[in-house]
Amino acid sequence: ACCCEAIKQLKSFPFPGLIVNSNYYVQVDADKCTGCATCVDRCQMEAIKIKKDIAKVKKRKCIGCGNCSITCPSSAINLVQKKKIKEKPPENGELLYQTILDLKKK
Repeated sequence: ACCCEAIKQLKSFPFPGLIVNSNYYVQVDADKCTGCATCVDRCQMEAIKIKKDIAKVKKRKCIGCGNCSITCPSSAINLVQKKKIKEKPPENGELLYQTILDLKKK
């Protein structure tokens, strides 16, 4: 598992995909998927299982991070942007930290 404390905490929830504010979701192209399970090993949320030699994603567990897609040897897994954007991420690190500080003040 990842050493990041935030990921460990997220994983403790039954449906982390419903908590995380991501503008993406994972989509599997069943025609390209070889069932190699590389994505299963990469997924920190345990949101992917192999069923009948094809990767299946539990959307309620998926946080849209893309760890599975960048290592898929057959390019069968891709991040897809959601139709409705929840929130635009900060443009740089300085704005990110300012957003975090502003949230702490609330």
